[in-house]
Amino acid sequence: MEGGKRRRKSSKKGSKKKSKKVSKKKSKKRRGQPWMTIQANLIKEIAKKEDINFPQAMKKLKSYIAKALGHPYEKGGNISYEDALKKTMVYIKK
Repeated sequence: MEGGKRRRKSSKKGSKKKSKKVSKKKSKKRRGQPWMTIQANLIKEIAKKEDINFPQAMKKLKSYIAKALGHPYEKGGNISYEDALKKTMVYIKK
């Protein structure tokens, strides 16, 4: 940078006449897909069962799904991911 003076832009204040009514809608909390909570709970169950921490249990999720279904899960296959997670949850709780 060159050794000159820096200019600061003055903030422009809006006019006071712009006080429009703001709708007081309740802010909707952003939510993920419905299967995400099932997946998180499943990972917690795996962690509890194997006595490991959450990130390690995430790595084992795929193998548990494969064991529960009898074959690896395929996207677009004959079962939805949510149903695969539910079957895996039942498999773990046995």
